[in-house]
Amino acid sequence: MAVGWGIIGAGNHANLIMAPAIKRAQSAPIVAVCSRDAARAEVFAREHGVARAYTSYEELLRDPEVSVVYVATPNALHAEQACQAAQAGKHVLCEKPMALTVADAEGMLRACESAGVKLGVTLQNRFHPAHQEMRRRIRQGEAGELLLLLGEYSRALLRPVSAWKTDPSLAGGGAVMGLATHVLDLFRFLTGQEVEEVRAQADSPGWGQPVDDLVLAALKFSGRLRASMVSGYYVPRALNSVVVYGTRARLVGLGTVGMDLRGSLLVEGEEGSIRQEFADEDAALGNYVRMVQQFVRAVEEGTGPEASGEDGLELVRIVDAVRESARTGRAVSLRR
Repeated sequence: MAVGWGIIGAGNHANLIMAPAIKRAQSAPIVAVCSRDAARAEVFAREHGVARAYTSYEELLRDPEVSVVYVATPNALHAEQACQAAQAGKHVLCEKPMALTVADAEGMLRACESAGVKLGVTLQNRFHPAHQEMRRRIRQGEAGELLLLLGEYSRALLRPVSAWKTDPSLAGGGAVMGLATHVLDLFRFLTGQEVEEVRAQADSPGWGQPVDDLVLAALKFSGRLRASMVSGYYVPRALNSVVVYGTRARLVGLGTVGMDLRGSLLVEGEEGSIRQEFADEDAALGNYVRMVQQFVRAVEEGTGPEASGEDGLELVRIVDAVRESARTGRAVSLRR
């Protein structure tokens, strides 16, 4: 049977990226959409061939053809809406960050576990084949002992793309929530190691809004591994790359960090060098299609999502530490 999707939040990302990606994925029809704006819901449904448009989230959750709810609303709404979906017996794929607080993220995880439904987070950089190949080589020991990670995900926006993203009560933060989350998660995904300490700075030199649009962080992992991360909303010609330095090799995902499936993988080590280029027939959707397909398989086969609720919770913990360090000017420990 097809895994039917219901979408709550008919904004730009759902409209331009996720809905087309779900449609391209096998056995994943969109059967319902919900927005407080009836006209927006109707237009979204018409453009994407969705059978039902709701203005009530409760109605969408009662729809028997909806198996998975994709939560694409402002960050502050994720926790309550995900918990409601779980209580209705629906699997949940939630936009990142999963929640604004650790307590809310933990509540989402408990709700989904209690209901026996899957909880995944939209961390599409895990599905870029360059990053998956980097992870494979690292896990097989080809890089040797890991010493240093460098990562960037930035954009060159003159103004916010969504008004709510400059409202701290809805967004929680600016670049730290919208961009840095991808780099921080990618560090965990590639290495399999957990962040132990964070030192960070955040500022708003570009937009002049009440949320950060530039964030820098120095991260300490176990052993000798350290990392440096930068994300900003006004950084022209950003490289958007990830670099892993090991005792045996250097691995570089050049231009691979972000939304599109593009860029190249460079490996330079004791056994020589390789360069591999990556491109999808539809670069804007490639990583997202892979993410949706994996989540559907997890639902159908009873396995875990690649970007799980546990990953989302740990990311909230790290982001919380980044924000605290930027606010206080002190290092923040995540050791438990």
